[in-house]
Amino acid sequence: MFSQLLRNRQLCALWLAQLISNFGDWLAMMGLFSLVAFRLQAPPYQISWVMMAFLLPAAIIGPLAGVFIDRWDLKKTMIVSDVIRAILVLLFVLPLSIYSVALVMLLLSLVSVFFTPAQTVALRLLVRKEELLAANAISTQLVQINRILSPAIAGLLVGLYGEKVCFYIDSASFLLSAALLSGLALRREPKLEDQPRDSTFGEWKEGVGFIAKQRTIFFLIISMIFGVFAFGAYDSLLVAFIRDDLNAGSRLFGMITSLLGVGMIIGGLLIGKAKPERKMLVVLCFGIIGAGASIFGIALFSRITPAVICSLLLGVALAHTLIPAQALLQGETPPSLLGRVSSTANSLTTISQIASFVVGGLIGSWLGVRNLYYLVGLGLILVGLIGLAFVKAMNLGGAVASVTEASESAPQRL
Repeated sequence: MFSQLLRNRQLCALWLAQLISNFGDWLAMMGLFSLVAFRLQAPPYQISWVMMAFLLPAAIIGPLAGVFIDRWDLKKTMIVSDVIRAILVLLFVLPLSIYSVALVMLLLSLVSVFFTPAQTVALRLLVRKEELLAANAISTQLVQINRILSPAIAGLLVGLYGEKVCFYIDSASFLLSAALLSGLALRREPKLEDQPRDSTFGEWKEGVGFIAKQRTIFFLIISMIFGVFAFGAYDSLLVAFIRDDLNAGSRLFGMITSLLGVGMIIGGLLIGKAKPERKMLVVLCFGIIGAGASIFGIALFSRITPAVICSLLLGVALAHTLIPAQALLQGETPPSLLGRVSSTANSLTTISQIASFVVGGLIGSWLGVRNLYYLVGLGLILVGLIGLAFVKAMNLGGAVASVTEASESAPQRL
């Protein structure tokens, strides 16, 4: 399946654009941390403002952005988004206050709210339905390769040339991504000219109504909301756990972060070669259980070696959660609704992530991070087990969720 996808030139162009742009984003993020923490000497609460400014547009505007994604030309949307972001990221080289930095982050996120679902729809149009699992596995591996390599490269560049070079490279990466995307041929089903168009709110309601009625998508989004909440609580306090419970420092934090990415790459390879009879919803539920068991193991042993091993296993488990989730979302949603459905899903998981930072911090301060990890691990295991029971009871693990389910309107390979 992998070799077949690699012969799809249109898809490879989309992946290359993603790889280049994501690499630039990692460089910019490291440069931004250097700018905010060291040059501007921002206190913790102001650093939180910057992060919240980046998360809020996806949480608030995301669902409505999906309405326009389903209306607009996909290629033009992605290209214009890349060009705008290339200009915006250059503002970071100017002498900015912390409030100006937060504003630029808000604007960047606002543009990304339109780009991300457009990219999701584009991938769906470039592959057959039965290829979605392998295609998303490769996309995830590209992201994780950047996650492993980019921080080290960014740290070297910041140390040698300062943080501004990261912003210049990120701007160039957006322009190169736009150039690659300009060669795509994305064909969506033409809409009837005499078909009346609903209001923006009416079209958004149509997407929400589809989520509520489609059992697979509804189950998927609910599971991901709980999963993102639990993992967000774990991830946001990992530094504190390493410092206070493992008595280690930044070196171990970097190792664990890298191993998470390595585990996701391994998990992506395993999923991409999954047997045709594997059911994606079942794989997703076992992935959630595996993630919970890994976090529980980190808390249970509270030693460096088990933490390293469990972090690698956590990455494998997360791949078995995120990749089937994305493939299911794309495969079970009609292309005409995919922008709205994926944007709504992104919005709900972003809200869950924001809530996890707040609630996780409060519980971690009250019970201790290790006890929080016990709760997170057990909670994920419980969600996975409930999911398996739900899949069996509702017969969602059958043909509707099969990796090999054929699409009645499979797109033509380009």
